[in-house]
Amino acid sequence: MDITGRRQLMVDPRLIAEQDTCLKCMAEANRIGRVIGLPPGLHGLGKIQYGTVVWDEHLGRVRLYYCFYDRKRRCLIGLAESADGEHFEGAPLDPEMLDDPGRGMVHIRRTQPDCDRLLDATRAGAPVSMEGTLDSADWKAAPASRNFVKSGSDELAEFGTTVRCLYDDEAVYLGVDCPGKRPLEPRNGDGWERREHLEIFVDPGCTRGRYAVLRIDGRGETQQEYGGDAADALPDGWATQWQARAHRSDDGWSVTIRLPLAVFGTAEGRTGSAWGLNVGHNVPSESADAYMRYTSWSGARSHDSADEFGSLVFDEPAFRVEHQPVWENLQTGWAGGAQRHDPCVFIDPNGPESQRYKLIWREGGYLYVCSGGDGVHFDTHRAVIDNGNLDSMNLAMWDPMRRRYVLYTRWWFRDQGLPARRRGVARTESEHWTHGYPERRTIMDPRDFPGNEEGSRDFYTPGVFIYEDLYLALPTVYYRNLGRGPLAPSLMVSTDGVDFQWVGDGMPFIPRTPGAWDQARIYFIAPAIPMGDRIYLYYVGQAIEHHVEDRTIVDDGGVGAAWIRRDGFVCYHGFTRWPGSVTTVPLIFSAGSQLNVNVEMNSADGQLRAEVSGNPRFSAEKCIPVTADAINTPLRWQGADIAELRGKPFRLRFLLDGARLYAFEIE
Repeated sequence: MDITGRRQLMVDPRLIAEQDTCLKCMAEANRIGRVIGLPPGLHGLGKIQYGTVVWDEHLGRVRLYYCFYDRKRRCLIGLAESADGEHFEGAPLDPEMLDDPGRGMVHIRRTQPDCDRLLDATRAGAPVSMEGTLDSADWKAAPASRNFVKSGSDELAEFGTTVRCLYDDEAVYLGVDCPGKRPLEPRNGDGWERREHLEIFVDPGCTRGRYAVLRIDGRGETQQEYGGDAADALPDGWATQWQARAHRSDDGWSVTIRLPLAVFGTAEGRTGSAWGLNVGHNVPSESADAYMRYTSWSGARSHDSADEFGSLVFDEPAFRVEHQPVWENLQTGWAGGAQRHDPCVFIDPNGPESQRYKLIWREGGYLYVCSGGDGVHFDTHRAVIDNGNLDSMNLAMWDPMRRRYVLYTRWWFRDQGLPARRRGVARTESEHWTHGYPERRTIMDPRDFPGNEEGSRDFYTPGVFIYEDLYLALPTVYYRNLGRGPLAPSLMVSTDGVDFQWVGDGMPFIPRTPGAWDQARIYFIAPAIPMGDRIYLYYVGQAIEHHVEDRTIVDDGGVGAAWIRRDGFVCYHGFTRWPGSVTTVPLIFSAGSQLNVNVEMNSADGQLRAEVSGNPRFSAEKCIPVTADAINTPLRWQGADIAELRGKPFRLRFLLDGARLYAFEIE
């Protein structure tokens, strides 16, 4: 194992080959307390939830970003700074900002429309089949929008619905795929509210005033009605001239819909530049009462809210000019820009000064990437994940070892032997910040958590960060099987950022405090921040467990800080009068002449010595013991110099007598 220029941590699973009469111990963080709380004006209106932190060496300060959510899920991003890692300063969030998110502390501008509310129509190259199937070359080539969300929220729907559009000189065609094996017959009655069906809301010309409502179920039964402003009605006969066909298969159902331009088009029988569009996929629940689960493509609070429809675009340049208010609405979002959910910020060492800050944010099942120069103002580039399966608290970083931008995202596991949907972590990477990310790969499966064979726990944050040459993670574990759902982070380690293993059998690294403001939930805020002889760990704490009703109004939470010693994630501990030892794997180095150790004494007469296995010049008897706490202190031998071993494989055996060893290096 080449250790040239690299600090060797005891948390590294590759490092230690043997241990004798000593314990491998995971640290437990030392609390500092709450460093950011809610200002009085926001008490009772919502809670602080999630955050991200950076060390800005230009400023010499820690910058901590945190998110406040009110009961309507409107998000404000706060920013506070600290020179010492413990005392933070920053203007408090103002309740009035909820009505004008542009006045918040962090500004995320979007100069392109929401791709989850925009569907590009594709001209068909051949006659379009109306058999209900979507397997022709034209349908396969047409862009698919798949970001359906649960109505009235930004949570991704679970059904995997997709919608596409083709058109020709005669008609516009919509193709919708509804995967999944579910009964399509009506339940507990024969109304539309008792059967799985699609609702298509079509507003030709983006009038935001008139629209047709077209319904079709998996058996091919249809219904239509007119909605909107009667003074701007659709042409007579429209209700009998649209066509729809459903197709059932072993893994779901699909439909094709034909909208003739003679009645749905402009006066000249053309498409125009854009139409308003929403698609609802409504599925009865599996329970006996069969209540309906409503999902929406456009994210409208109600399926028929015409001012919140998305847009079906035929000619984008003309659309921008002819329907400028709609275009601007698509840029800002119908919630006034307040839905820049769950930002994660990091500093990029590669870009120009104007783009050295990078940020991701989520809306529904899309993840957007942004850049900015000051850490306050950001421009959104585009969505780099557009296939859903996201949730809150996603993470982005620059990986200097792989020289890639890396995204760690939440991931839903469905229908894989778990008793209910569970959340893990998935990953993707690219050489480029704004594009080139392949499909994500799941890397943290809740079924691998120690003692989780029954699937009663899952993960709420990735919590990945780089320390020295290792990838560490403090994913927040959600304990569904305890009370009403406490959460706390546990430690993981990886040597490649892909394959992680648990440390300390998954025990909490930052434990909750009974009776305190963080007694129920702790969400780690990545990354860990080294400063001086300490590593600072920040977290969002809350006093109410996850499944307590009205938990969004809790105001007794905040952002907390804790710390461990430098390198102090894991140590090997030898007891007084019962000394132990640890032996490394074979090591080699090509530069350096001094062996330094990070050691802590746990008794007045504690000491640490070392020997090079099989080399009498570096025996334990000749080693000058270290007898005091030190982060980086020399370890020497009488009559020998560690530089003699340069370029030669050797094994170090550390002897621990009332001492804890955290790390070593040769410099």
